[in-house]
Amino acid sequence: MASPVDITFCEALPMAELHAHLGGSMSPTALHKLWKRNTARGERLELEDPLTAIQPGGDLVDIGFSFPLFDRYIYSLVNDVVAVRYATKQVLEDFQSDGVSYLELRTTPRENLTTAMTMVEYVAAVNDTIRRWNNKRQLH
Repeated sequence: MASPVDITFCEALPMAELHAHLGGSMSPTALHKLWKRNTARGERLELEDPLTAIQPGGDLVDIGFSFPLFDRYIYSLVNDVVAVRYATKQVLEDFQSDGVSYLELRTTPRENLTTAMTMVEYVAAVNDTIRRWNNKRQLH
């Protein structure tokens, strides 16, 4: 007879995330903050608030629903170096709060002609944010 699962023990185990994508790991709350930033500047006014549009359950049960979100929200809102840094930091914080001690974070270099962000700036922003995050964690 199998023994019952010890939830406390399982939650205490260190976790590794071996295949996470930056855009796909963003929480609706993080997207909401970027949406507020953009709408305050008069940008992305056509987008509904992510906290309203992206509700747990409902349409999110179908993976086919998720991919249009990348184009509609993530790629639209993570459109400059400041947003890339914010998104990267938020994803790192979310994984840490979930108990992940090892993370392989993936992303596709993006450029944005409207904000003049180049792919080199995108990659540099992600790398710099991760480097700063790791350095901060080593100090504690």
